[in-house]
Amino acid sequence: MRDLSAALRNHPPIEHDYDRAPIGMPGSIQPYGVLLVADPKTRKVQFVSNNSAEMLGLKPSDILEKSYLQLCGTEVERKYIVDNINVSTILFPNPVRMTIGGQSFDAVFHAETNAHLIQLEPANADSNSYDHLSSDSAIELFDPPSVAELFNRAVNLIRKITGYDRVMLYRFDSRYNGQVIAESVAAEFGSFLGLFFPSSDIGSQARDLYLENFTRYIPNIGGSPVSLAGIFPGGGHADTAHPVDMSHANLRSVVPCHITYLRNIGVQASMSFSINVDNHLWGLFACHHYSPRTVPYEHRVVCNIILARIQQSRTWFA
Repeated sequence: MRDLSAALRNHPPIEHDYDRAPIGMPGSIQPYGVLLVADPKTRKVQFVSNNSAEMLGLKPSDILEKSYLQLCGTEVERKYIVDNINVSTILFPNPVRMTIGGQSFDAVFHAETNAHLIQLEPANADSNSYDHLSSDSAIELFDPPSVAELFNRAVNLIRKITGYDRVMLYRFDSRYNGQVIAESVAAEFGSFLGLFFPSSDIGSQARDLYLENFTRYIPNIGGSPVSLAGIFPGGGHADTAHPVDMSHANLRSVVPCHITYLRNIGVQASMSFSINVDNHLWGLFACHHYSPRTVPYEHRVVCNIILARIQQSRTWFA
């Protein structure tokens, strides 16, 4: 809406479904990748998503209770992981390339309490795309004449990199009502520039999670959630938390209320990058596509680099 008070009258703050759902521990993932949960010391897999046979050619029973190092197709890959990933250290930056069954995957490692999570998704065939995109974005963002021009360049760059129909920069006020302050959108779609949205659009639990995990990627809202197979049972029902904390995993499944929200506005794929200043959620880059849209992991990393670059001058985020 063009007026904040009107937005609040039509959508008053309410208790949000986000605030009741176990969004960080849903017990299922989106189907565009495979999730492994391993013991940090032994590297043995404790949980694996039930789409492993489809994506890796290996059933969950072929993977559970075995070291994930056995999945690596080459000794070079195994040695790299052993040298860079242990109980106390996760290499940065991710991802690691892993060859499984002759197919190349981006393996993104991160640590949760007493577990290492490995997200596997098919790798981008163009190995040079990251360097080119990163270099081009650095040139494009160099020395803008104003903060408005910086924001406009950023949304245009992110839309170019992702191919999304719409990219918005969405700024929050002190009560987490938001306004679209920059936008890049395909000509056939109307503009949201200047529109206000009430704080009830993004619940407090989701906002808190954006302070820990800066990226949310949903390539297809119609994808069926994939459950986890594990060596011990527990949780996983729709209204209860699962023992696996996926707060930092982009693969984690999407709560139904958010799918409904996106479907109601015609969006089939979305991606967000949070802007955090002094441990405070300043705003979001919100990307919308009106059909399913896959973005390679490397391209999402470049979007995060763009985010980091525009935050280097902190005075622009007062």
